[in-house]
Amino acid sequence: MCNSAELSICCFRYTGNLDKDRSDLVDRLNTDIIPALESDARVFITGTLLDGRPVIRACQINHRKQQEHIDFLLEVIRNVGTNVEKSMHINTTL
Repeated sequence: MCNSAELSICCFRYTGNLDKDRSDLVDRLNTDIIPALESDARVFITGTLLDGRPVIRACQINHRKQQEHIDFLLEVIRNVGTNVEKSMHINTTL
């Protein structure tokens, strides 16, 4: 998580299998994942910048939300994120 969730909004970064110290790659992944999630259309989620870094922004305000809905959201993010990460063609020898 990237912020304290005082309301119903939670911001976080998807890092996948990337080196967490490569903030340039994590930034790119989090920038690219939002349009990929929109195209996937299984969940509605947005992105924003927090402290100058791209993050995924989830708003969980529905009073009928259950743990299974959060689990599904995270499953979709992981699935789409894995595909986005594979498409980045990262040179791991840097």
